[in-house]
Amino acid sequence: MAGLWDLVIHPDTFFARVSQEVIDLRPPLAIFATGALLPVLVYLAAVAYASIFISPAFSTAIPAMMRIFLLCNIGLPLAGWVLMSLWTYGISRGLGGKGSLAATVRDTGYGMMPWVLSIILFVFYSGIVYAIAFAVPAVSGTVEEFAPVGYEAWPYLGLLVMIWEWYLWTLAARHTHGFPLRTSAAITAIPVLLFLVVMISAMGLFDAVRMIMAGS
Repeated sequence: MAGLWDLVIHPDTFFARVSQEVIDLRPPLAIFATGALLPVLVYLAAVAYASIFISPAFSTAIPAMMRIFLLCNIGLPLAGWVLMSLWTYGISRGLGGKGSLAATVRDTGYGMMPWVLSIILFVFYSGIVYAIAFAVPAVSGTVEEFAPVGYEAWPYLGLLVMIWEWYLWTLAARHTHGFPLRTSAAITAIPVLLFLVVMISAMGLFDAVRMIMAGS
């Protein structure tokens, strides 16, 4: 786990070093587990807040909403890790890359660090929201006015996170498979672009539904 800070501030140096080391999947697994399990804190806080301060009907809906949130923060990233690893490895081997599947899985896991950092930021922001809610529960509308500002901006942060991950995966493919930077960028760009298209389409659909509901 030592040297993970280089993954954030000196990623090229980090992957150059890691590509020469014995393959160890435990650090990237720990990175993924951190990002996957931290939202549980948000889930528990949301259920607690809903059961104490919100109407029973809304309290009943919150757990179902948060279960979907948890599925999205565990199932989708895990699927992304697997699919990105298989894609990068398969295309790289076809182009004469020298890296192994295990090394590619390791690199893809390391490349998910921006997602984990965004989850930590999300938990921190949610903690502020719930702290305000518990501190001033009698002030009507406090959370309703404050919380949406951050939560509605979160999908746009997700776009930046995805671009950052693409940059890390590009550097990883460069060092692990021995490609020029341009080739590595092209290999990793295709699944990232597909994901961004889906994400932007989902954001547009969400905004359209919200406008319809607001008009009704």
